[in-house]
Amino acid sequence: MQLTNTFKEARRLHQMGMGVLWIKPKSKAPVESGWTSGERQAWKYLSETYYEGLNVGVRLGEPSKIGDNYLACIDVDIKDPAFRKLALAKLSELVGGKEKDFPTVMSGGGNGSRHLYFASPAPFKMKTIAKEKDKWEIAIYSAGRQMVLPPSVHPVTEKPYQWVSPPGDFPLYDFSEVPSVSVSKTSAPKPKAPAEKEEPFVFTPSPIHIDDIKISDAMKDAIVVGAGVTDRSGYLLPACSALVGAGLSQDEVLTILTERKLFLGACAYDHARTDDRARAAYWLYRYTLKKVLDERNAKKIFAAAPIEEPVLLSIEEQAAQDEELSAGPRWTRELDRTKDWSIRSTMKNCKTILQNVFGPSCFKLNEFSLTEEMHAEFPWGKFSGKELHDIDITMLKDWFAKTWRFEPADEKLFRRFRLSLTKIVITRLRHGLGLCPRGTKLKGSTRS
Repeated sequence: MQLTNTFKEARRLHQMGMGVLWIKPKSKAPVESGWTSGERQAWKYLSETYYEGLNVGVRLGEPSKIGDNYLACIDVDIKDPAFRKLALAKLSELVGGKEKDFPTVMSGGGNGSRHLYFASPAPFKMKTIAKEKDKWEIAIYSAGRQMVLPPSVHPVTEKPYQWVSPPGDFPLYDFSEVPSVSVSKTSAPKPKAPAEKEEPFVFTPSPIHIDDIKISDAMKDAIVVGAGVTDRSGYLLPACSALVGAGLSQDEVLTILTERKLFLGACAYDHARTDDRARAAYWLYRYTLKKVLDERNAKKIFAAAPIEEPVLLSIEEQAAQDEELSAGPRWTRELDRTKDWSIRSTMKNCKTILQNVFGPSCFKLNEFSLTEEMHAEFPWGKFSGKELHDIDITMLKDWFAKTWRFEPADEKLFRRFRLSLTKIVITRLRHGLGLCPRGTKLKGSTRS
């Protein structure tokens, strides 16, 4: 692989202690989900998952430990260039005129917006420390935040981010005493949602064994011996999701993932800094398992879902809509849309778009190897029988986002293939057991 400037810069910053992560091409969004928690990714993993065109970013706070301190950032966001001098004057006031001491990145967004990096004694939550509404804003970022780094390309202007003061020594600052700016008096206060009553945490170990759980061998090996795991803390999330998906209860999941003799089972003890199983289980529940359970809780998912009111279009809006329909291919009229005419992220829409743009056989299920294959010319290459990998899914989702302005989930893209896969496996089992009726065809053969 030819070493690009982005790859070289990421390696250099990683060697300085920064928690580097890959950002989608011409975007500010990380390639992988779940980046807000977990340990810093190892360079070996980053080098193996890089491909040309990616942007690069850094996770602030705990993943970027610089000596005994933690990387943080002052974000100067200048929305109106006419107020640039005023914003920079306020920045100078906040840092005592020492803004040139900070390693600084000029944003690709322009207008003089910039990111000033410094070291903080401890990670902290983001807060806005100065602003003028709709003109400019200064915020400080740390825990749970990421920033885009040079030589990444800005998604809107397509201009590169640039170092004006390259990173070396990071000045030590403590902004804990600096107050957040108050809400403007002209803005209406937002009504507070009633606080949800949290159930008391109770953990009772269950008599369950990892060998009795119906999960993939790869996931089982990752939990038991760490096979394929490069970020132990980060892997707790997919492990919890797999165990919950296998039908385990909360106590059963916590029992497996606090079993100290298992590779992942020791992680919660290390983070909670305890030898007590109940405390380790509480840490795991609070920071990982609860998120997985909430995402599968229909009541919580739909509790705050807005109810769309029917909207009667004006004559001009109807004419504009008719013009858009007549301008595009006829099949685009079959796409499900929202009331503002945006395309919905549904499995039906994904299937319709893929089949009409790349052909009805762009993805095929190899019934012999039970793998998904690519059979079409895509924007990133022409393939015939290439096995589908995670990087292809990432590229495909990125294409959907840029071309159709929505990013489908993996399951919406490939659910129909996995349903076919299930049917094939069941048919093979029935065929092997002699349960298929005579005349059933399987891979070109007929049961007699």
